[in-house]
Amino acid sequence: MNTQSSEQILNNRLQVKTSIDVVRWLAFQGFAFRGHDETPDSKNRGNFLEMLKLLVSYNDKVGKLVLENAPKSSKYTSPKIQKEILEVLAKKVRNKIREDVGNSKFCIIVDEARDEFKRLEQMTIILRFVDDDGFIQERFFDLVHVKDILALTLKNEISAVISHHCLDIQNIYGQGYDGASNMRGEWKELQALFFKDCPYAYYVHCFAHRLQIALVVTSREAIQIAHMIAIDELESGKGINQIGTVKRADFHMQELDSRLGEGETKLLALSSALDPNDAYRSFNIDDICCLAEKYYSLDFSENEKINLRFQLKYFKVDVLTNPKFQSLSSIADLCRRLLETEK
Repeated sequence: MNTQSSEQILNNRLQVKTSIDVVRWLAFQGFAFRGHDETPDSKNRGNFLEMLKLLVSYNDKVGKLVLENAPKSSKYTSPKIQKEILEVLAKKVRNKIREDVGNSKFCIIVDEARDEFKRLEQMTIILRFVDDDGFIQERFFDLVHVKDILALTLKNEISAVISHHCLDIQNIYGQGYDGASNMRGEWKELQALFFKDCPYAYYVHCFAHRLQIALVVTSREAIQIAHMIAIDELESGKGINQIGTVKRADFHMQELDSRLGEGETKLLALSSALDPNDAYRSFNIDDICCLAEKYYSLDFSENEKINLRFQLKYFKVDVLTNPKFQSLSSIADLCRRLLETEK
């Protein structure tokens, strides 16, 4: 009786493990699970069931336990079971990301989209942080459905996710959103709400989105200008009204720049003083001290602020003569090398 029971337990574990392995593989590859027709007579029952069939063809022991050979009450292949396994895997991934973040500072990157199938608003939350080896990581952390896209709602939902995983909101040192026009007002208010709670949660407009807007506007206006030149309207004055096209392009670029506030623009400019490119050509002690004093004053004691200027002078001499600090191409490379050398 005990032998039979032990064998049944092992068979059950193998059956569940097979489903888990298929779910994990499909999730890792980013493949769809379901098929349009999952009936036994279908020629393509979807990736999940077809992968199970493939595993069966290579393993007779598995074949005796899954699909048609599994008990009707415990096949472990239903969409509900697939989702439950996915949820367990997602929780393990989030726990690992949380472990990697530790007590470090981190940035949040948030994007909003609408689930047209469910008619629900949703937002993705991505964490950007530096791991223990000094590498910058960006990790998709959660997908949250929200009742509306008001700034306070988004702020509360983001805070709930962060708090649920025991991350300190005070450790948020940056926030970024795509700046889409339909959400611009809400994003701006959301920035202010987080900045009120987190004094170092500086906002940076998504540079990919800035580049996209710049390219779209420039290409569109360039085509119109080329057309006017081709038909001689720019020289003859016939196209005097179309000259507004050039002005509109300039306006679009100015409007794009305005999405970064003066404070954020200054922050990015000062940060470039740490850039190791071209033999530390941008290295500027005054700018670095200003960065510490104006933007991160709570991270430095008064004595540390006073000593910082002298330390930076020694640092500059050291990095320019130390071979380990040559040929670095980014601030991230510099941070990693400082960590490796314990400077």
